[in-house]
Amino acid sequence: MNSQVMTFWELMTKQTIHIPIIQRDYAQGRSDKQARTVRTQFIRDLADHLETNRPLVLDFIYGSVTPTKEFLPLDGQQRLTTLFLLHWYLGVKEGRPEVTTLSRFSYETRASSWEFCQALVAMAPALQPVLGQAPISTLICDSPQFYRSWEHDLTIQSMLVVLDTIDDVFRERPVTFAQLIDNDACPIRFHFIDLAVYGMEDTLYIKMNARGKALTPFEHFKAHIQGFAQAEETKGQLDAGFTHQFMHRLDGVWTDLFWQHRNDYHEIDQQMMAFIRTLLINHRATKSMDREDSALQRLLAEDELWFSDFMVENAIDAEALVFLANSLNGFGQPVSPTDVLDVGQLFERVISQETSETRLTYQDRVQFYGICLAFQHDLTPIQTTEWVRLLHNLSVNTIYNAMGDYSSSIRGMEQIKQSLPQVTDRFLTQDTPIRGFSTTQVQEERLKMRLRHRDVSWKTLVERAEHHPYFQGQIGFLLEFAGMEDAFVLDTTCGWDTTTNATYLNRFTTYLEKSEAIFGENGLRINRSLFTRALLTQGYYALQSNRNDCFLIDGFDRDISWKRLLRDKGDKRTYVKDLLDLLDLNQVEASLQQLITNHQVTDWYRHMIDYAGVLETAIGKKRFFRKTWDGRRLLLKEKRTSSYSYEYEMYALYEALRQHINPSHLTIIDSAGEAKEKNVTVDTNGQICTVTYDHKADHYHIDQYPNGTILLKTHEDVVQYLTRRVEV
Repeated sequence: MNSQVMTFWELMTKQTIHIPIIQRDYAQGRSDKQARTVRTQFIRDLADHLETNRPLVLDFIYGSVTPTKEFLPLDGQQRLTTLFLLHWYLGVKEGRPEVTTLSRFSYETRASSWEFCQALVAMAPALQPVLGQAPISTLICDSPQFYRSWEHDLTIQSMLVVLDTIDDVFRERPVTFAQLIDNDACPIRFHFIDLAVYGMEDTLYIKMNARGKALTPFEHFKAHIQGFAQAEETKGQLDAGFTHQFMHRLDGVWTDLFWQHRNDYHEIDQQMMAFIRTLLINHRATKSMDREDSALQRLLAEDELWFSDFMVENAIDAEALVFLANSLNGFGQPVSPTDVLDVGQLFERVISQETSETRLTYQDRVQFYGICLAFQHDLTPIQTTEWVRLLHNLSVNTIYNAMGDYSSSIRGMEQIKQSLPQVTDRFLTQDTPIRGFSTTQVQEERLKMRLRHRDVSWKTLVERAEHHPYFQGQIGFLLEFAGMEDAFVLDTTCGWDTTTNATYLNRFTTYLEKSEAIFGENGLRINRSLFTRALLTQGYYALQSNRNDCFLIDGFDRDISWKRLLRDKGDKRTYVKDLLDLLDLNQVEASLQQLITNHQVTDWYRHMIDYAGVLETAIGKKRFFRKTWDGRRLLLKEKRTSSYSYEYEMYALYEALRQHINPSHLTIIDSAGEAKEKNVTVDTNGQICTVTYDHKADHYHIDQYPNGTILLKTHEDVVQYLTRRVEV
């Protein structure tokens, strides 16, 4: 397919230019920081090349020329509109009569946009004498030919912004209107392709519009892809025939792939668009070098994206089209089954992004890119299984706090894409570092891969542990407990002798079996109170979450679940090992109860071990605990201290007294706010005793109104005193 190199003036004088109704609003006047930067730089480039007469080729502009000589651009709308405004500005500045020719350019996206373009031409003579007295947008808006209703038209507002920028840049430049309209000498040009000449399918717009049926957003997107692909093929960036084969498959076998996922109206456009959108955003992420990349943020935030959005944000190129074609081919073929990641379910999540509940997570996007990456190679079933296992374990066990974490993972995989078929061998020898994922998890994967390649016993055990639904491939705690991590540091080939290997196997098996006895699909499979209190006998295991400590919950919450305790290295995880060492697999709960009964803990949290109600009744669902600035310890119902809470010492005292005094004689008082009093009251044969705890003095106050107050040092002293008072 051949292109013509021409100027804007040459194009417009040969045929009228109509921005069709299917196009989006003119966007180069957007107010965000990146749009301002791109706009100003583009207009400065135009000025610099006109001033120095250096050629500037604005890439490809393509669309269809109708039999009535109307050019309907499919790509190039934004550039054409800016060139239209530049011609108008210089024509007005010099008072050139040729400005009337610009009436051949119009917008059909809204009636107001069309009217404004015509009004600009009409008001040109009146504006020439006052140019420079105020911002040009102000002069236009003050013109009697400007309608106030136009202030709500996004295209018009964008044009006004761009005109102000053109005025700022060109006001003092020695650039003339004559330079722009000299078709032989004008340095600003572009490659023009009339797609209708080649009988291409994007003429579907003309046919459908003629019979009054609007082009769907996806059909519009397809037409743009076709035009862009043909332009890239013309430039030699794509193999000859790529465009024809791509469009043929898009309307054929790839349609069959999505047809089984059609909606109730037998439509698949949204599903196909969701797939392509996700893939192109991932492609843009491969180029993101800034964790706060505003372009990538916009693509992720927008629910509806046009082809021009991907072009503006540099998210589509020839490489992306090849990647897209290979990915669609891959998902259209039977995928080698894996036991860690359901590729079919991932595909369904990608194409079903209709509500906020079905939006993809960063983890989903990373996994989708990893699967698409595999489809760029002819991997064997074994290679596919190895890669998918590695992809699953790395992505599931890397924390994605922000967009930058997601783009880092994408770039990390992008860096190894050429060596993907050899990823196992190179990963083992550390020749291929995988960046952008948890470094701890990467190291764990190296060790597990080495163990799995050592012998079948290790392969069976490691895969059994990885497949545990709660561990989700992250079994570093088991490897550490069994001594494997230290051993791997000394010998990265795991080449120890048979006796040593058997010792490691036995240790790993023991810790795995005990962990399986404790953890189920969603967290603990045994009594939570028993496990919590038994674990406290080994140490204060609660993990910090913002200003609170948390005694952990079931599920997969990143910050406050048991999963975090197993994930994070340190003393807290060591308490789990110590507990497992003491656990009797034949009588799990009995051995936990024995640890609780016989504990020798004397630290402040000992009452949490003694009294189950402290961490099961007094504390909220999230199990948050707060040590305040003045030393108070609060059992929180919610996350903040402004909600109701019990004081730890008071609730522990309440639980202790319940074992000796009729509960009807006891009252435990909670309150909202950390400074509000929280106490225990005891009815001792008609006299009410109110107990509070002084954290600074570290003793208890017993107010025996009207008989004064006594001070006692320990929890045990208070229990003994009040019990005796009730018995008297």
